[in-house]
Parts: sequence; structure tokens; C-alpha cells
Amino acid sequence: MDPDWGTAEELGECLWQPHVYGTSLLSAPEEAEIEGNDSEQESDGEADMAPGFLILSVNEKAVSHLPNSEIKQCLDEEPLPVLLGLALPTAEPKRRGRKRNPVTICTARCRGSYRVVREALEHLGWREVQAESRDTSVVWLEHADPTSGLAPVQTMSRIDAFLSFCRKSRLAQCLNPWLEEVPNEFDFWPKSWVLPYDAAELEVAMTKSKDTFIAKPSAGSQGKGIVLARKWKDFADLVQKSKGLVCEYVVQRYIAHPCLLDGLKFDLRLYMVVTSVVPLRAYLFKEGLARFCTVPYQPPKEGNLQDACMHLTNFAVNAKSQGYQTADGLHHDEGSKRSVSAVFKQIQQEYGTTPEALWQTIAQLSANTLQALRPGLVEFYAHEKPMPLHPLGAKGFQIIGLDVMLDGELKPMLLELNANPSLSVMQPVPKEDVTENPESHEPTAAESPPPPPQQPLPGTPERGASRASSHSQARPASRSRGSTPGNMATLAAQDRRTSLRKSSRQRLGMVDRKPSKETQLSGLDLEIKRALVTQTLLLVKPASQVKVARLRKLWRQEGPSSQETLPLDDSGLWVLPTKPSKAEKLCPDADPETCPAFEVLDLPSLASEEVVEYAELHLQLYRLWCRACGLSQDSLGQAGLLKLLERAGLIGGAGLFPDRVSGQLWLARVWRDATDGNFGLSLPQFVLVAGRLGRLLLAGCVDPEPSEEDGPSQIQGVEAFAKQVLGTSA
Repeated sequence: MDPDWGTAEELGECLWQPHVYGTSLLSAPEEAEIEGNDSEQESDGEADMAPGFLILSVNEKAVSHLPNSEIKQCLDEEPLPVLLGLALPTAEPKRRGRKRNPVTICTARCRGSYRVVREALEHLGWREVQAESRDTSVVWLEHADPTSGLAPVQTMSRIDAFLSFCRKSRLAQCLNPWLEEVPNEFDFWPKSWVLPYDAAELEVAMTKSKDTFIAKPSAGSQGKGIVLARKWKDFADLVQKSKGLVCEYVVQRYIAHPCLLDGLKFDLRLYMVVTSVVPLRAYLFKEGLARFCTVPYQPPKEGNLQDACMHLTNFAVNAKSQGYQTADGLHHDEGSKRSVSAVFKQIQQEYGTTPEALWQTIAQLSANTLQALRPGLVEFYAHEKPMPLHPLGAKGFQIIGLDVMLDGELKPMLLELNANPSLSVMQPVPKEDVTENPESHEPTAAESPPPPPQQPLPGTPERGASRASSHSQARPASRSRGSTPGNMATLAAQDRRTSLRKSSRQRLGMVDRKPSKETQLSGLDLEIKRALVTQTLLLVKPASQVKVARLRKLWRQEGPSSQETLPLDDSGLWVLPTKPSKAEKLCPDADPETCPAFEVLDLPSLASEEVVEYAELHLQLYRLWCRACGLSQDSLGQAGLLKLLERAGLIGGAGLFPDRVSGQLWLARVWRDATDGNFGLSLPQFVLVAGRLGRLLLAGCVDPEPSEEDGPSQIQGVEAFAKQVLGTSA
């Protein structure tokens, strides 16, 4: 390198590029200024030139130290062609500075999701708060973590009602009536029985049928407690256990002819994000995981019902199998866990059904399921756990896992919902990749995820934990020297305290968890779940930390503006008589275009008309029940219900009851059973009574009262009553 050009460090990242003067790069030096060489400012007032190509040499003569005018003169004097040495302009990379007003997220409650959440924050450039805090923009919550104490401006990763309604028993109780009401629209849901309540009906069905049935614990996960049987007697233990209220079980007809790929049974773990209950707003994540069995599938028979790796697609079950294959390859189309997009392409190649058609059917399945759950969600917040929804309370979002299986005709069948889908990114290490450690004689994995940050238990100083750990390290030495009975009792008490502290910290996710030595990072899980969490956080559009601090302080000073739980209607408008305070500002979702992996679920157009209409009428019945209860009341008495029936025209004249006395007699007859011995009707009880009154309206008589088996259904009765009462009140 010519010493006149300077050293390599002085030139930095300048690129050497020989160029012939006279070509298109510098075709007209007389008309275009040559930029870049301005080491000396001309005294004739020449303006500073913008940075551009730097001329280092002319015919191998160094000119980088010369001013622009002399370089131009040199170019004019040299005969053409001229060989130029140029340094291409390079833009200095902008340093990513720390935002002054970032979005913050508390990860103290993260458990298996910590790695995915942390990487999502790094991608977004948001600030992580590892210590327990209720003052951040987003509070990440899982399982049954408390949600109280959050302001409307804040965001939390939980909608409490879904923890209850994603249980298998409540899901079945919500979907079974619609399977009977509109079977063509809800044929994605297998007929289900909930034990112990439907034991007699299930016994009759199993006696008449030769099909295989599958029983699952209502709150079970990871394939635990699942039983396959063909005879009623094989479920005897489950029935006794459920009658003892140990746990509920859900029994379904087993899908004996599923879609197979490579001869293996599989299911799909898909994801849906719900950001609001009223109005109901949800998004479908257009990617997911396909989980394969590890034993070639055979139709169920007595000899193979116990083969879990053939019939159960749960990852926790098949990960322990010798036949489990890790997810490798760029296209994620091989192994025991694959991407849904890769599986849909394989289905298109083998069966001809396009991915677009499958996604459309899954979107309809999701919309119908949510609309069927919505009345129960409203009753949850009005009766089971009264708490204000956004914007009276914090904005919540719920990542829901949908377990879907394709049958032999490629029809998606909903198996269950998961309110806490696994966000773990670990997979078993292939047997040939496990090496032996000569010192410990235990298998070691090549890679393991970093553990979540260790945080002290709220109210417990860190120094106490360090003392416990130092004692545990010193204990073996003291015992080796010999210990008295008193010392042994003291050490045993310390062991118990340490064990209790450790178990508590594990429940809260505040302990350094040593990953299994037989697991490794799954690139497929990490890629899909990181995109899911990243785009979900973008979708909910949390407020910045400065805005959160200001409005949270204002909210704590003013308090809620109303004691209602549902301040919005289905169009998203404020419907309460009192105006919202400044701290109760509505936080809308982000533009869906910023989250391309999500599809907006247009629920009214995707779901069945019947289920959409029922959800709307049920919400109006809730408003009617609130007005009839009056202020600070959570139940409706007989007098209030009689007034409601009179205003609706159901008493007197051509109404259902000829006079007020006959209406009172009918209510007295049904009141004890309807209220469970309480003073008044809660919202779920009011809906049940409304259904009975509606069936009377449809039957046209009060005595005898029609039954659901022979007459109108409960759903039809509620709709008839709502239309009669709401039409009159309007």
C-alpha cells in the first residue's frame, strides 16, 4: 500500500476499486463536482461538499491529500483514459441508543417461557425488569398468578376467565349444547360426556356401541391420566374417582381413523390470541407445531390400547420414546415435531387439500368456539369472579393453544384448549449425541438454555438465601465429624426450611433451574414461539413507561369510575352512565398489518349465525339483569323479576300468566331450585329461569311445562325470552 495513502487503520473500511476515468461514474468532471477530498478549504468561498467517492489516486499518483481544485486540475491535465483509485462511500452504522421512554415488561413470573420472552424483548428493544414489580408497562403472568393492583393503562398476559373455561369439563359443557343445536356448524367437536354427571348416559352409549372411547382428566396435561377403553367396566375406577370429587373426567369418542403422514398419527398445536372479551376480539397465529407419534398407527383394538406412543400425540409422552426424532433441517418437515406450514404442504402433495382451505376451516372452528364460550365468560366476570375489564381494569391478552386433529377426511377436529400452552424450547437429545462424562458418569447435553434470573421470594432478603446455601455446603463436613442428636435435629429443621423455601421459589419461577442433561435447544420451537410472543406483544400495543407511571399514579388517586365489570358493548363503545376518568383511557390493539403472522378473526362472518345471535342476546340480558338488580346488588329478587315480567307483557292480558298471582305461584314453585336456597337470582340462575320462561312462550302454555327432550331447548328458550323482553323494553 502506498504510504501516501496512509495506514490501513487510517483508511478504515475504505474499499479499493480501480476505475477508468471517462466512464459513467465520472463522465463529466466539468459539470459535476468531485466530492470527498476537502482536506483544505478553498479561500474563494467554495462550499463544503457532501460526502461521496473519495479519489485516492490518479494514474497511481496519490492525490488524497490534495484539495478538490488541484485534483480537478490534475484530471484535466492527464490524457484519457485515466486510471482512478477510489474509495467507495461507506455510511457509518448508527449506534442503537437506549430509548429514553421504553416499554418495560416484568419477567419475574416467567417460568418455562422465560427464554422466549427474553429473546422477544431483545428483538423489540424493550426493557426487561427482572425483579417483582407492578409498575411496568407489561406484567407477564402465568397459571394462577394474581392480577390485582394493575391500572387500566397497563397490560398483562392473562384473561382470568380462560383459566376456567379452557378446562376440558367446562369446555365440553359449553360446546355440547351447540353440537345438539346446530350439529352441522359444530361437527368439529366430538360428542363428550363429563363424569360423574353424565355417567348414566355414557354407560348407555358404550353398551350400544363398539367404538373406542378416550377419557381425560379435566385439568390434566402432558398425557397424564388418559385412559382408552371399549367397555364400560374399564371406566369403573374413573367413575368412582370422579364421584369422590377427586377430579372430573371428560370422555369422548376416540377418532379411530385420523389423517396419517408417514404412517404416523399427529395433531396440531395452533395458537390464538384473545385481547378482549367484550367486545370479543381474537387473532389466529398462522403457524404452529405438528406433534407426531413415534409408533406407526394401527386402528384401536384390545391388544394395542395401552400403547401410548401409538395413540397419544402429547410431546411429553413421545419425547421419552426411543423412536423420537428431533426437529432438524431448514424446512422443518422431518422428525417427531414439525412446523404446521410444512405439514400442510405435505398434505397438499399427498391428499390435494390446499393450506388455505385448511386454515379457513380452522378459523371457522376457532370463531365458533369463542362465540360459544362468550356467554360463560360474561357470567364469570359478573358472578364467579367480579372484576372490571378494560378500560376499567388492566388490558389483558391470552395466548390460547388449540389442539386440533385432522380426521381421515381432513376435517379439523378440536380436541381441547390450553390456557397455558407450553412456551418451552427444549427437546430430547438424540441418543447418539449424548456423551459420557468420565467424572460424573452421567450423560451431558451439548447445549442447554440459560436459566431465568434468580430473584428473592417477596419479603425474603437475599442474604437469608445465601446463608441457607452456605449451611447446606457446610453440612456434610459437620456430619462427617460426628453430630449429637441435638445438632441432627437442628440440621433436619434447617433441611425442612430450605426445602420449603426451594419449593416456593420453584413455584414462582425464581430459582435457577438446572435443565435436564438429556435435553437441548429446539430451533423449531424457538423460531415459532419467539415469533408468537414478539408479534403478540406488538399486537397489544402496550404504553410506554413514562405514560404508565403518570396514568397509574392518577388512577390510584381517583379510583375506578364505576363498579360495573363490562364497560363496553360489542362495538367497543362506552355504555355506562358515568364517564370514564382520564386514567381509564382505552388502549386499542395495533394495526394488524404490523403483525403479519396473525389473521384477524372476523367472528360475526366466520361463526354460525345462531351462536353469534345468542351471544349478543345474552349480553343484553346481562345489561337487563344489572338494571333490574339496582345499585350495589348482585342478585335479582322475586319482586324485581315480577316487575320485569309485567313490563314485558308476560303477566295479564294475553300474556303467559293471566294475573300477577299466577305468576307468583309459578315463581314460588321454581324459586328454591333456581336459587339453590339463596335470596335472589345470580346472572347464571337468571339465564336458566329465562330459558324456562322462553320454553313456556314457545310451547304456548304453562302447565304442563315442556321438557328439553321433547320441547324447545334451553338455547331456544333464552332467545325467545330475550326477544320478548328486550323488544318490549325497546
